[in-house]
Amino acid sequence: MRFSDSNKDNYNQVKKNISMNNLETIMKNKNINDTKLGTELYLSDSSIQGYRYNTKHPSLVSLIKLADYFDVNIDYLLDRTNISTKVDELLKYDSEEYNLLVTKYNELSKEDKANVIGYINGLLNKNNH
Repeated sequence: MRFSDSNKDNYNQVKKNISMNNLETIMKNKNINDTKLGTELYLSDSSIQGYRYNTKHPSLVSLIKLADYFDVNIDYLLDRTNISTKVDELLKYDSEEYNLLVTKYNELSKEDKANVIGYINGLLNKNNH
């Protein structure tokens, strides 16, 4: 099958938009350097640097290894979301009660959302003391 010019342009656009800035953040937060990560995952230092500086894209296998190592989802590593939680963890929250809570929360004003967060924090602090 041959790619049309528009398919190739689309492919190149998607490839151009891939970044792994969250990898840099995770590595800093966990105090892990390129050498240590490369050693742990059997990847070269230059590969890790290439991923961090967005000059190289990981293979699917390397991407899965990175996600598993840091216990994050692949979309988070690719900067497609700010939510690092793995999908199987998110599924734990797939309940009617949770979905209703999120739906109602999203209907609130910014000020009321802040009040809800404050109330929840107050409950948690009360229960922890």
